[in-house]
Order: sequence, then structure tokens, then C-alpha cells
Amino acid sequence: MISRARTVQTVFLVWTVFVWGVVRLRNIVSDPLLDGGALLGALALSGLFWIPALALLVALWVSRETSVSKRLWVEYGLMGLCGLTIGVWIYKIIDIAIIDNHPIGFVVVHTVLGAISILLAYTVGRQAVGSAGRGFSQ
Repeated sequence: MISRARTVQTVFLVWTVFVWGVVRLRNIVSDPLLDGGALLGALALSGLFWIPALALLVALWVSRETSVSKRLWVEYGLMGLCGLTIGVWIYKIIDIAIIDNHPIGFVVVHTVLGAISILLAYTVGRQAVGSAGRGFSQ
């Protein structure tokens, strides 16, 4: 039986891959204003999320059958990705809503995306900290 913690972790990782690895990459590729350093920066930021999320998603499901020490590394990876998610989304929401001059629809959509990401990251991060403290994922 799949635990609630594993389900929430999976939702967070799939959400992260979808937001940063599908939607954001599609937007980057289709943006004619991005070139040079701006393009590389956008690709790097996107990759900073979706690549570890995809690796952790695979590791999360493979780790069910492995040793406690290997599962512990998954928990540490989740904690790192959760911290990154919360920090970057707080910055991005402030940047989009206050600093940059974006239309209200753009601000609302990105604030909702950020709020969902932060909520999932907070929930998974708390679970991961507790699991790492106990030495294994429930």
C-alpha cells in the first residue's frame, strides 16, 4: 500500500517536472525575446528544478526496495528541492507582482502556480525532515 507521504511526494515531484520541465521549457523555446545570456539563464533555472525532480521521482519509487541509507538520500534530496522551491517562488512572486510590470492575469496565474508549489514543497519538506530524523521514509 502506498503511504500518504509517498503520494504527496510524488504529486510534488510530478508538479515540479510539469511546471518547470514542460510548461516553462515550452515558454522558453517559444519566446523570441530570449537569446544569449537570458536564454541560458532561463534554461539553467528550469533545469535546476525539473532535472532533480525527475531524478528524485525515479529514486523515490526505486528506493522502496532499497536500504535505509539509500532512502535517506532521497529524503535529503527532497528537503533540498523543497527549500529551493520555496525560496525561488517567493522571489518570483515578488518579482512578478511588484517589481516587473506584468498584466494582472500574468500575475494571478504565476501567484497561483507559486502558491501551489510552495504549499506542496512545505508539506513534503516537513515530511522529509521527519522521515530523515527517523532514518527512513514511511
